[in-house]
Amino acid sequence: MEKNFLSLIKTRRSVRAYKSEPVLSKALDVVLEAGTYAPTGGRHQSPTIIAITDSKYRRAIAFFGAYFKVQQLVVMTVNGLIQGCLPIMRFNYGAGNRDRLHSAFRYGTALVSGMMILGTLTVNFFPAQLLELFTASEAMRSFGISAMRIMAASYLFCGLSTMISTYFQATEKVGSSIAIQLCRQLLFLVPALWCLDKLFQLNGIWLAFPVAETATMLIALVIMAWHRHKNIL
Repeated sequence: MEKNFLSLIKTRRSVRAYKSEPVLSKALDVVLEAGTYAPTGGRHQSPTIIAITDSKYRRAIAFFGAYFKVQQLVVMTVNGLIQGCLPIMRFNYGAGNRDRLHSAFRYGTALVSGMMILGTLTVNFFPAQLLELFTASEAMRSFGISAMRIMAASYLFCGLSTMISTYFQATEKVGSSIAIQLCRQLLFLVPALWCLDKLFQLNGIWLAFPVAETATMLIALVIMAWHRHKNIL
């Protein structure tokens, strides 16, 4: 056994390119079964491995990885501004200075909305150039350009709802803030992904993001209006 293992080490080779023909399902089953026995900490091997054999969905996953990096550049930049507004609003709320609190919220919302509009315009006008940064194939660009434009529409609504959520954090209304974030990440997004995928296939997945963000923004506005009606803002 030791001799065979040493022979395997000496004769191994690295694969840098792959053929275009699909892997036989029989061979794939053997590889996946071996993967379930791979060593892990505490021997907690995964009982399930998902293999995506459809090239269309493999390209979609690769595209989403590239898009996510672009999205993070826009969203995280805006989140930095929003988190900068949080201590200002929190300080003025604690000091009882409601005018400065509301002023910080208004100016912060205007800046965030402007940055989100700029991000949306950038993605809509230069989607091909952005994809080229990730050496996207022609097949990926064929659907990636329109997909980026669809998902970038969510930026227009994300900034306002996030700013409202941060305002609630600053004014000790944590439950309302958590509710808005749950709507964005779970309550609206997951059902939208499931339903729109059934209706529009792959395009429905891209469309789910602006739909979820739009619904979240509306809920955030409703919650804020309710608090104002109760005179607790």
